[in-house]
Amino acid sequence: IYLVYYFPSYNIKEQTSKRSEIDFIITKNTVITIHYDKIEPLSNLKNNENFGTNDSFELAYKIISELLIFQDRQLRHIREKVEEIGTILFKNKERKALEEISRIKRDISEYRIIARHQSHLLTSFTHQSKKFFGQIDEVYAEDLIGDHLKIINQLEDYRLAIADFEDTNNQMMNIKINESMKTIKVVVVDANG
Repeated sequence: IYLVYYFPSYNIKEQTSKRSEIDFIITKNTVITIHYDKIEPLSNLKNNENFGTNDSFELAYKIISELLIFQDRQLRHIREKVEEIGTILFKNKERKALEEISRIKRDISEYRIIARHQSHLLTSFTHQSKKFFGQIDEVYAEDLIGDHLKIINQLEDYRLAIADFEDTNNQMMNIKINESMKTIKVVVVDANG
């Protein structure tokens, strides 16, 4: 079985998620992963002494499961940023909020582009594993799809929340602009008065 898994890694410097590719070659007795970037959960697995297994399906499952667990934990930075926007919305910091909203929207979009397409890969992995290995524990394979769906649902929640915050921020900026325009109009009328 050959799989190409795209893993979102947060780039602190650019403040967005970037795609890292992990290629899997899975035989009846071996799992080979090939990647060109440092991928933290894979490094952690190499150092885990209790990770060994003789079953290549089980090993592939464990690797993908660890990637999904890490992705779920990694979403924390998006959640924290979304919550931070909620705290600054009504503090007369519309410009700062707009800048932060733009950054978060980009990060969510990048993450979604990378992660969304994994559902097809995981579904295919489940079906191909049944054919390739014969009897497998389908619950494990279905768990991967469920864990991935949880990530996608969280991303959708964050996307909707930040869109709501953006609408609120835009309304607040419009109110300030309208008030400023009224003040300018009053000053112009008084000057010509």
